[in-house]
Amino acid sequence: MKKVFTLIMAAFIGTSVAMAGGTQSIQETISKQLIVPADVLKENYEKVTIDFKMKPDGEITLISVDSQNADLKKHVMNHFKEIDFSKAEKLAEGNYSINVFFKSM
Repeated sequence: MKKVFTLIMAAFIGTSVAMAGGTQSIQETISKQLIVPADVLKENYEKVTIDFKMKPDGEITLISVDSQNADLKKHVMNHFKEIDFSKAEKLAEGNYSINVFFKSM
């Protein structure tokens, strides 16, 4: 059975925040919770760009997902809303973008 590894490369347009106690970075939170089945990947290594907005109250809203793999894009869009950001860092209000790399092994 193939396993999928999620690698996140931060391409944040914004500031970096020092982590306090039990707070995780946004990248860590996404990489731990956004897992896709290996059969969704068409290649051994695929990139998805996720654009999201940090609202003043700390809520994160998905803006868009960009991927050449339509199934992977759909999966990320459907499961992004299930990510629990309650222990994640609170970034300044604004729009952010990250690249997520999924690798099948």
